[in-house]
Amino acid sequence: MSTRPYSKRLVQRITKETKFIQQRYDFYSKRFKEIERKTPSPTMLTRNSSSEFFQKKKELNDLTKKLQLIHKEKNHLTKSQPRMPKKSTYEKWFVKRKLKANFSSTRDLNQKLKTNLNNIQKKADEVIINDYNKTKKLIEELEHDHKSKLTIINELKKALGYEDESKDLYNFGNISHEAEYIKLQRYYEILKKSCRVNQAKNKQRYKQLQELEQKLRQDNFFLRIKILKTKQQERLLDLPFTNNTGGESLIHNYTDPNFLYKPSIKGLYV
Repeated sequence: MSTRPYSKRLVQRITKETKFIQQRYDFYSKRFKEIERKTPSPTMLTRNSSSEFFQKKKELNDLTKKLQLIHKEKNHLTKSQPRMPKKSTYEKWFVKRKLKANFSSTRDLNQKLKTNLNNIQKKADEVIINDYNKTKKLIEELEHDHKSKLTIINELKKALGYEDESKDLYNFGNISHEAEYIKLQRYYEILKKSCRVNQAKNKQRYKQLQELEQKLRQDNFFLRIKILKTKQQERLLDLPFTNNTGGESLIHNYTDPNFLYKPSIKGLYV
């Protein structure tokens, strides 16, 4: 049976309906008895009174069924009513506590998001400042490099006889020397790049040669072991027998101490 709580207003409404149906039931029961008392026999009933009797009887049966259902519902409400206030109060307290917990967690999450946003903003500002400083430093280095190259160009001009400062800096001679300098600068960059590529290739080749040397050393080691085992096998085949030259005995001379230092067959294949 369900134990869900019902409101007090619902119980009162059902109680009023029960009383009303009980009154109707009493009224129709009383009238039914009067009709039975006034009617001596069913054969004496007229058609109208008979139809009215069956109609009232049907209504009485319906009201009886409805009254039984309402009594059943009332008993159910009466049994579950004592738990209603306590459970309802507990549910309200539980919901309120849950809402407070959700509000607290939401507030903490909002605070964390604000903190993360501030940290991200600070990091972004730091990155922008670092990029600005790097760019500024690079521009200064380029300006310094440009000044040094201009100094070299001026020194070349002086060495080539262009000492007159009143001459146009962009005359044919200056342009040709600058073009030659740019050409040499390009050659220098090409040679520098080629040198880096060759260094990388040489490192790779050196690494390959080291691996090959290690492999050859291993092969040499295994070949030496194989040669040593082959020689030991040859020595084993040449082991001396007894001094009996007649061939009657083929037993080893175990009294010879040199036999103890000769290799065994088992040791050759381990």
